[in-house]
Amino acid sequence: RGRAAEYSGHHIYLFGVALQFIELGLTPERAVRAVKENLEFIAIPTRWALADLRDTERDPSPWFLRFDPSTLNSLRYPESDADDASFGMFYAGTGTLGELIGDMGTLWPRIAAVNLTSLLARLRAMFEYRGEPVLKLFEEELVAWLEKMPDDGLPTDGGKNAST
Repeated sequence: RGRAAEYSGHHIYLFGVALQFIELGLTPERAVRAVKENLEFIAIPTRWALADLRDTERDPSPWFLRFDPSTLNSLRYPESDADDASFGMFYAGTGTLGELIGDMGTLWPRIAAVNLTSLLARLRAMFEYRGEPVLKLFEEELVAWLEKMPDDGLPTDGGKNAST
């Protein structure tokens, strides 16, 4: 009767990101909105995570999305369309995340981080189990999406190979 839905590699990856947000306590609606409103912030560390995972010469570095899941301004102020889960999202490596945690002081009662490197590694392992062509297709589709997304001008490896 209907047509089966078709998803590309980046859709599957973004579903995974949204599911991580739901696991951290966002409602499904807020998780979807946070993903849609932060595609650029998701794409940037995803480039670095994928490059790290493909580089067999060294261990991959974790790349994170971080935000405060307790931001409930949209519940306290229903007339506001603002969603702090969307506005308060940033990407970070382990150094930046560690500094942020060290500087939390009285600023935030909690912070949440999604390890995009781990999420990608798990998806790659799942697709690899299904066979090399499936993994290759997933990565090709994910890379095609990443190439369409704007970047922040940083190297694709997060600056790890930059000379000083």
